[in-house]
Amino acid sequence: MNHRSRYYSTRSDSVMSSGTRGFEPTTYVDAAAYLNVTDTAQLTFNAINLTNQKETQFWGQNRYLYNQTQSGTTYLLGFGFKF
Repeated sequence: MNHRSRYYSTRSDSVMSSGTRGFEPTTYVDAAAYLNVTDTAQLTFNAINLTNQKETQFWGQNRYLYNQTQSGTTYLLGFGFKF
């Protein structure tokens, strides 16, 4: 699990200034597993953003919605081999 609190990428003293921008808090839940098939071969599985967390950008000190993205869950399957 990965959590990031609200943060500002730029900051302005003016309440309505578009010079204040940032991101709302996010919590990402990922998972990973592996299986040693033999002494030299390994199968891996990764799942990224299991909860389909949105990333929300804002502008202004009142945090007006600027942009919102949602990438969905990504699944990765891999195979490794040691020489």
